[in-house]
Amino acid sequence: MSYYIGSKIKEKAPHHESFKDLWETKWKKPCSMSVYPFMFGKVEDFEPVVSKLIEMDMHEPYDWDEYARAFFPSAAAVVVKAQEAESSGDRKQASDFLADIPMQEVQIPHPHAVYDEAKTFPVYVQVPAAASKESPAPCIIIFTGLDGYRTELALWRNIFIPRGCGLIIVEIPGTGDSPALKQDPKSPDRQWSSLLDWTETQASIDHNKLVVWGFSTGGYYSIRVAHTHADRLKGAVSLGGGCHHMFDPEWLGEVDHLEYPFDLAGALAYKFGYPDLESFKKDARAKFSLLENGILDMPCTRLLLVNVS
Repeated sequence: MSYYIGSKIKEKAPHHESFKDLWETKWKKPCSMSVYPFMFGKVEDFEPVVSKLIEMDMHEPYDWDEYARAFFPSAAAVVVKAQEAESSGDRKQASDFLADIPMQEVQIPHPHAVYDEAKTFPVYVQVPAAASKESPAPCIIIFTGLDGYRTELALWRNIFIPRGCGLIIVEIPGTGDSPALKQDPKSPDRQWSSLLDWTETQASIDHNKLVVWGFSTGGYYSIRVAHTHADRLKGAVSLGGGCHHMFDPEWLGEVDHLEYPFDLAGALAYKFGYPDLESFKKDARAKFSLLENGILDMPCTRLLLVNVS
């Protein structure tokens, strides 16, 4: 098997040596720009956390409880600043810490649920104030990734809402509040069917102008929904998603020392409902590959692929 990354699949990325290396070689620049995985953040908020983690000599395998505790003091300080600004009536400063365009959490009915799947699931929704039955807004549905949740991806509201587009943010199977059965390859199809059914009941959303945008592992679901629900979408974007090789046993055996900063293979195994990596490796390609399961042979809406494996 030859992958796009070629012989480098055996190489260990420098940011796996320690948290100090992770910060200096990979995270410091995006943190200064407030981009993934530091959305909503500012570098000055993270600097005390970074100093603490470096002082603790954090490195793989990480103690995640200790790792998380290092963030609590800075997080609490940001909350206090936000509350003080809000109490003083300084909305501009408060909006630096709180949402200036708040998202609404909506419980979506899940009539397509089976077995033990929840009968509702929460999503974040926001539409432009001018949207109405007479002038419904087109809408972008964001599929979150393996380690992204609707709370952080809500940052896109500031981009799309002012441009007249509604926004729906939904978590993918095995993460957040998704109701989908982890090991059932068809569970996402049921979740998306219920979500799309719901959009048809919303007068302010133009259900004929829906586009899906999936990030990372969410990109896998963008590719799938582009085929399974082709007639209900105007288009789909898969940003950094996978559809076949991401389930190869060979790939899963190497990814933990590559681009992703932490344990990717184990996280994927858990996300897809497996207790350990070895059992996931045995099933993954046959069960979840969109190529081997014929999904890619189905009719497809317009699909934009960005760095897909």
